[in-house]
Amino acid sequence: MQFVYNLFAVSVIGTILLVSGCGASIDSNVSLSNNSTNTSQTGDSTTAIHNTNPASSIVSSEPQITSVDMVSQKDGWATGHVDGQIALWRSHYNGIVWARVSLPFKAITVDQSGFTMSPLGMTDLFSAKLSTSGIQTYKTINSGKSWSMLGQIHTNDTRISFFHFINSSEGWMVTDNGVAAHQADYHLFHTTNGGETWNLIAQSNANKSLGSVPGYGDAVFSFGPDGIGWMSGQGEIAGKGFLMRSADGGKSWSSVSVPVPKADASTLITTSKPVYSNGNVSIVVQYQGKNQNSTVVLQLNSQGQVVSTSTPLQTDTPVLTDFVTPSDGWATTAPWAPNNPQLYRTVNGGQSWQALSENKEMLGGNPDIHFVTPTVGFCFDLNQNTGQSTLWRTTNGGLTWQPTFMKIYAKGGPTPPGQNPPPPPPQFSPQEIDFVSDKIGYLSGNYGNGVTNVGRVYKTVDSGRHWTEIYHGGRGISAIDALGNVLWIDVIQSQISLVKGTLMFSKDGGRNFSNLGPQAIRSLDFVSPSDGWAVSESNSFNNTLLSTSDGGQTWKVQSLPPLESNGGKVNGSAAGGSSTSISFANPFSGILLQTGEPGAGQQPKSLLNTTNGGKSWSWISSVGMDGNAGPHQLSSGGYANGIDVVPKHPSEAYIWESRGPLLFTPDGGKSWESSKLTKPDLLEVSWVSMLNSNDGYALVHDMMPGHFGFILERTVDGMNSWTNVHQWP
Repeated sequence: MQFVYNLFAVSVIGTILLVSGCGASIDSNVSLSNNSTNTSQTGDSTTAIHNTNPASSIVSSEPQITSVDMVSQKDGWATGHVDGQIALWRSHYNGIVWARVSLPFKAITVDQSGFTMSPLGMTDLFSAKLSTSGIQTYKTINSGKSWSMLGQIHTNDTRISFFHFINSSEGWMVTDNGVAAHQADYHLFHTTNGGETWNLIAQSNANKSLGSVPGYGDAVFSFGPDGIGWMSGQGEIAGKGFLMRSADGGKSWSSVSVPVPKADASTLITTSKPVYSNGNVSIVVQYQGKNQNSTVVLQLNSQGQVVSTSTPLQTDTPVLTDFVTPSDGWATTAPWAPNNPQLYRTVNGGQSWQALSENKEMLGGNPDIHFVTPTVGFCFDLNQNTGQSTLWRTTNGGLTWQPTFMKIYAKGGPTPPGQNPPPPPPQFSPQEIDFVSDKIGYLSGNYGNGVTNVGRVYKTVDSGRHWTEIYHGGRGISAIDALGNVLWIDVIQSQISLVKGTLMFSKDGGRNFSNLGPQAIRSLDFVSPSDGWAVSESNSFNNTLLSTSDGGQTWKVQSLPPLESNGGKVNGSAAGGSSTSISFANPFSGILLQTGEPGAGQQPKSLLNTTNGGKSWSWISSVGMDGNAGPHQLSSGGYANGIDVVPKHPSEAYIWESRGPLLFTPDGGKSWESSKLTKPDLLEVSWVSMLNSNDGYALVHDMMPGHFGFILERTVDGMNSWTNVHQWP
């Protein structure tokens, strides 16, 4: 079966739109397509994020956002409706709080107008309103406090296909009357004076005095910072994609030759809009083969010639893609049964792709994803049944996502006009625990509101019932370890990068800290005040195992053996994965947990142990993505986050997982059993700190319906039962 799937929400310069509903019209004749485009004034392009399902038919008195356009890590614009009328909002706080902006025209209902916009950063915005009398354009330079009326276009066309400014002066608009038999009659307008006047420079079936635009239907237009134009989409024949280029600002167009990969690909089905960087252009193309879909990144030179191609990403369904640079991109597969939607990431221009953790809740509605930096991205999801909109946010390149429950104002905002709305109240999110006795323990986590985060460390002296802050700073805490009153913490120094950290040290239980220097660490375990182990933090699956003999002042990389399986050696990097967590029972015996790239609820995992203080390591268990166990019974299901070896009992250890259970081994990792107290996706352990075989603590993430918080649980029977000690909302 040949699938034709629109993937035009692509690239840094992507599909913007702002929607008044699906097929909004005047007298059933005027409609708005989803292909308007924008770029910021600084040259950093942005893409509107809108759900690709048909617009919700719910008309509610409550404000409803249907499209979001984040122009930076914290700033964004949104459109939707209130009481059935078109509405515009802006946000200065990561999309959490949205203040309504007055429109420059009389209130109109969602079925009476086409409305689109092109932001230039947070304060400047161009907009266009289509009606039976033509198209009127407007501009604001103060976030919508006041508007200027610009030029008007007199046209009988019923759609705005494209609306885009590359700076405050130059912009383009494309109009048409819709698509029939894969053909359309386009009119391309151009302005060089900020929209004061618009000139028709090209059209389909043009006369000799004008340029000519190919009349391929379902086309997506794009103009880069240099004024070079691109036109892509599906051609005269369904399922046949095309790519065209204009070197003269849109007056004339020529075809670009796109190579077709040899491996099981028969038809080019669509191409993306380009990603610009230093004069070069990257374009994502997609092919439908006999048995699979292939996605390839093309690199083009300044003349529009293809100079290199990436390794194909092969999937069972077509994908939506988003690239923030020619190197950094993401792809999501369609949620077509029986396959679950999958998010992929590349950091090398498509030469390789990493399957990220599955998130059916976020991806099930097939939403668009847009990144504003290589690490910060947003995903807007609109529930078509309830009208509830959720904006998801990631700060680590898509490895994890947090839902933002949007506060949307029907009138104005939380403060008088002209003032920034306050951010929502901050809250504490615990991450790690480390108890040194049954009464004394340490807790690390992040305190923030999604706008900014601050790392915090707390101490308890009454078995976790009460906690006192002993440290705050940086953008988060990535690792913590304690030996009595001696304490080490690794402080994240960047809001957008986990690989920038500082190792801090206290020898008096957290009363005073000293700086041991820059060190990005995700797992720490000291066996004495001098000797310790750590796993470094990296941007991808290439973490390393480190050791220190001077209390963390200097570290050296530890070498590990190749992975051995039944009958010989296999690729340790592929099957063994990257170092994830380290834990020692005593100065000599420890276990290293390694994990690989996850996908579809599974993850390669492996364990190594040492019995001579790290002089040598041996493989004790491994499992690949196929779920078949290696030498011992370690399941591939779930995403392993950490390991805790019971002090003085090197054969006993716990592994905790997201989307998986709490696991326990009584024999050094040769066999594993699941805890009946955990429920994947509902009640999951986030950290374990055992004092001995029976006594210990677990930090539990409660995601049961109606709940969303963390619980500190205590066990006195080896995790067979828990007692609730403390809870964080």
